[in-house]
Amino acid sequence: MLPEPTVKILKDALIKKFGSEVTDALSCENLSIAIFLNSGNYVSRSTLMRLFGIVEKPSSLNPKVLDFLMKYAEIADLSYSEDKYADGN
Repeated sequence: MLPEPTVKILKDALIKKFGSEVTDALSCENLSIAIFLNSGNYVSRSTLMRLFGIVEKPSSLNPKVLDFLMKYAEIADLSYSEDKYADGN
């Protein structure tokens, strides 16, 4: 599982790119569609629901799915983002 600060960075970036809060199954479905239309990559509604804490969190996030999400959110490197986040910049 990703460290909580990293998860927060990813979720915040996804929300910013999506342009709306992700709070329920419908918003996860809409985000899933937006990711697919933007990139051609499929991320399931249930995966997004686990990521956003709408249902029980997963033990880990598939690296390929993480890559899809990072590309959609336009995050080049989460380890860099996490370091930047920790520094408060």
